[in-house]
Amino acid sequence: MADILVLGAGLNGLATAILLARDGHQVTVLERDPAEPRGDNEALWTSWERRGVNQFNQLHFLLPRWTATMTAELPEVVAELEGRGGTRWSVVHALPEHITGGTRPGDERFETVTARRPVIEAAIAAVAARTPGVSVRRGVRVTGLLTEPGPEGVPHVAGLPHVAGVVTAGGPSEHADLVIDATGRRSPVAGMLEAAGARRPHEEREEAGFIYYCRHFRARDGRRPEVTGLVLQHFHGFSVLTLPADGDTWGVGFVASSRDRELRGLRDEAAWARAMALIPGMETWVDGEPISDVQVIAGIEDRYRRYVVDGRPVATGLVAVGDAWACTNPSIGRGASIGLLHALLLRDVLRETSPSDALGLVRAFDAATEEGVTPWYQATRAFDRHRIAEIDADLAGTPYRTPDPAWAMTTALYAAALRDPGALRAQSDIGSLLAMPPQALAAPGVLERVIALGANAPRYPEDAPRHDELVAAVEDRDAPASAHPPAPMRLFVRDGGEGEPVLLLHGWPDDHHMWRHQVAALTNAGYRTIAPDLRGFGASDKPEDVGEYTMLKVVGDLLALLDRHGVRRAHVVGHDWGGAIGSTLAALAPGRVSSLTCLAVGHPAAFRDAGWDQRARSWYMLLFQFPGIAERWLSQDDFANLRAWSRHPEIDDVVGRLRTPDALTASLGLYRAVLPPESVLGPPPPLPPIQVPTLGVWGSQDFAVTEQAMTGTQQHVAAPWRYERMEGLGHWMPLEAPERVNALLLSFLNSARRAAEAVKTSPAA
Repeated sequence: MADILVLGAGLNGLATAILLARDGHQVTVLERDPAEPRGDNEALWTSWERRGVNQFNQLHFLLPRWTATMTAELPEVVAELEGRGGTRWSVVHALPEHITGGTRPGDERFETVTARRPVIEAAIAAVAARTPGVSVRRGVRVTGLLTEPGPEGVPHVAGLPHVAGVVTAGGPSEHADLVIDATGRRSPVAGMLEAAGARRPHEEREEAGFIYYCRHFRARDGRRPEVTGLVLQHFHGFSVLTLPADGDTWGVGFVASSRDRELRGLRDEAAWARAMALIPGMETWVDGEPISDVQVIAGIEDRYRRYVVDGRPVATGLVAVGDAWACTNPSIGRGASIGLLHALLLRDVLRETSPSDALGLVRAFDAATEEGVTPWYQATRAFDRHRIAEIDADLAGTPYRTPDPAWAMTTALYAAALRDPGALRAQSDIGSLLAMPPQALAAPGVLERVIALGANAPRYPEDAPRHDELVAAVEDRDAPASAHPPAPMRLFVRDGGEGEPVLLLHGWPDDHHMWRHQVAALTNAGYRTIAPDLRGFGASDKPEDVGEYTMLKVVGDLLALLDRHGVRRAHVVGHDWGGAIGSTLAALAPGRVSSLTCLAVGHPAAFRDAGWDQRARSWYMLLFQFPGIAERWLSQDDFANLRAWSRHPEIDDVVGRLRTPDALTASLGLYRAVLPPESVLGPPPPLPPIQVPTLGVWGSQDFAVTEQAMTGTQQHVAAPWRYERMEGLGHWMPLEAPERVNALLLSFLNSARRAAEAVKTSPAA
């Protein structure tokens, strides 16, 4: 067993020390701040000074992942915290039952025990004091690192220092087999390494951009606040935190952009109270006895360090855990949970690799970190980047646009969480650090409900204040007139026939009229046809904001359309953009799709991965990104370029629809929202495999799409796949050869129907 030094007696440092001591190591914890945790919770709150922790008296929350992990590994910490008044709380069942849908199996995973930071730290310190093998020494300031050649028997690597201990101010040097940096987000150890002759760790650092204005309260009559929303709620230009704490206390705070000068008046208690009074559901949260003034924290960084650079450690004998390794915006306790997971990884690595294997230990811990906790840091940082950019866009009065489809799903899930119990649990799994989004959204039907309820929902509650109204409250003046909420999207739909429904999705630059030959054949064969004009086309609404044309919003339109028409499942047939949209609909909402037919264009990922020939044919997609220029190129000389390039068999009808500038610009919205140039550089949007019978059809004379772009769709289908190459046909095959397309389509739909009926009548069914 090893002699180990842990630098920092915060949450992660103490948890690391206890875990390693339980494995038989001798652990000494050195803490710069001299004060001991003494007295009851009130004394801890008012008297315990932790100058090394700038967020010590700020809002804190322990996520269910932290509580579940502690319960499994160090249950006495959870017991100690509850014994000190820690509140047991369910992030789901704190909400009213009409939102949660009642108790469901597995809901216990959403329970946590939480408290104010001084109480949490005192609880862990009490367990550490009782743990054999742990010694905590406070008031010891580390000023440097002791370095020497590697341990005996280990080949020395030229230029690679080995950390053998630390130098302290006014005291003796401390030697150790391993030094663990747990000094938090302000860790000075990277500089100490450099001073000792080591290469500086790889570092990524950026301003998070947030500022917090927070207060703590105590119940006047013992009653806790009424919970009506998620612990982190988003509004136009700001967010609000509502967090339970120990005993009868809780915390409330505004989260704003640090660049927002107009809200800096929130530092004033009266201004803070006026502003909070505007937030729906906050009445009981501010109806308590204040136990703090408005506490402000700013200058928050997202920072990540890696101690193995280009495969080579910067030093041996030293590792970093928790915020000393990577830190993010501390909004809802993710740092404490990630830090605890990191400490467990170190414990497990030390079970396999002794500190005497100096190189092996650092490399093994780096690999475990990158696999086990770096993805959580990256997910948190990605959310922070999007949210602060969105807030800044709100302040600028412009829509927030991003090519990242994950943000569209994030906002849709947030909107759906209070409307659907399954979406609430998916949101809570992600927010509680219990699951990444793909796992949280994998439950049957959840994705469909998220898109149907959230993709086109208002980003912010309609009864909540906008940023300018909040500013007016801060400045104690009359609020400006409220903006009118946007009207629901209206889609023109041609609905005809009776029988199994077939949803027909056109592409660019068409509308529902392109399907007239297929509609006649399908209705005569006993099918019901539903042919909408997609948003931005034909007689449907044409939003001005490019952000209104994302794939998720279009799919949300279709799910809402099916609901309005009383259709639970439909065969989906798509041409051009309709093929990509239909593929996405089938992947995200498999319960709503009976079969999928893609004409000319198939799965978006297959199109993306089709190689340089496809990129060369897609030159026009780059042109379409330039507002005004694209419209001018397409429309000049009576649309001469469009006529010559597109080879559309009904180009006069198309031109007639596109003559008005708003119609032409709206029709390009899909290209600009879904396929901006930066989308080529990032990973493709992750989609579940398609689970329904799928037909891909491609014309050998297609000028815009390669055969590989269609045949590659098979790789994304986990169901029967059929491919048909139509010799001699081009891109517009439903119009060029309607009889051939109709015969193929009816053959496929009838076979899909027979297969579905066979499944229904089989003994297994």
